[in-house]
Amino acid sequence: WLQNHLRVLKNKMTLQQLEKGLQNYLECERLLNTFFAGVNYCYPKCLSQKVGKYRIRMDMPGDPTQFPGNIGCCPYNEFETCNNKDATDRTLLEMRRIKKYGEPKKDSPACGYHTSKGCILKNHKSPICVAYVCPEFTHFVHKRYGIRYCKDEIEKNLELVLSNKQSPEELQRFKVMIQGFIAKSSISPLT
Repeated sequence: WLQNHLRVLKNKMTLQQLEKGLQNYLECERLLNTFFAGVNYCYPKCLSQKVGKYRIRMDMPGDPTQFPGNIGCCPYNEFETCNNKDATDRTLLEMRRIKKYGEPKKDSPACGYHTSKGCILKNHKSPICVAYVCPEFTHFVHKRYGIRYCKDEIEKNLELVLSNKQSPEELQRFKVMIQGFIAKSSISPLT
């Protein structure tokens, strides 16, 4: 399977192009992880709570489809989801993730890479996993730091970076945007 898939990949992009995309992607993922760690919202406001903020229908507060806090935003194997399949080649990312972390658990009540302490993936997450935040997080960072975080825009950029389909200027603008998030969230809140 792998050799056949790599043969198909070679027709689309060279391995060198995919490696460059993955290298840039992991740098953007590292920057976003720095931002999320600096904001420190998810653990105290969701993961450590009896009931988390994630609901299947986010527009219905108190919806019975809420999940325990320790599941966070990861009730399903979203790492398999790709919203821009035509533009995104995640094969190399997935191969490296499996090599580093192993296959996801099949019997997990949440995502197969999720444990009671959260996601085991420190890197090599899929674009949807890196980019996703709940609406409460989006509201929090806007109100507290003046940051307009658009998960769909972040996800799209991550997909393009991973597939090495951004110009160097577009890649630099994306990194600068994330660095701006980090800078804003490291200073005093707006309140």
